[in-house]
Amino acid sequence: MARKYTRVEFTFDECEVYPDKYIKELVDDLRPQDMDDLIAACGNAEDAIRMSVAFSELVYFYLDDTGKCISVLGLGAHDDATLGRQVWSVSTNEVEKGYIKSLLIKEAKKVVGAWAHKYGLLQNVVSDENAKSIGYMSQILGAVFLPEHININGHIWKPFYIIG
Repeated sequence: MARKYTRVEFTFDECEVYPDKYIKELVDDLRPQDMDDLIAACGNAEDAIRMSVAFSELVYFYLDDTGKCISVLGLGAHDDATLGRQVWSVSTNEVEKGYIKSLLIKEAKKVVGAWAHKYGLLQNVVSDENAKSIGYMSQILGAVFLPEHININGHIWKPFYIIG
């Protein structure tokens, strides 16, 4: 049975308190593939999430039925040098325990689809070694992966885009 979750919206314009609690809860139980990607990108998972939140126009934190943060989905702020918007997400191991269909499939597909429709193009990169996320993004979110690979901090990444 699908467990209930709550979505908490965060924007810097309306921010009264920085979401430290949610970020720490995420880092304490990140899925291995997300931890690996964040460390490869930034060297430190908590710093990587903080930077992603700081450079996002909109962030949704998802809380489980006890109020603990289990996932985050972010939309990058507008940048004249980049086509479309960056989209990013990480989740905890708890997501695998009853939230797959409701959160990772239905909610993420709805939110990412709305953002793609509004902004035309969403894009980012994922580690070439993160087969689980690559499969999820292509099959569920409709991500298209470019044939080129890029090297960031000595790690190989696959660029992707989602068109609205």
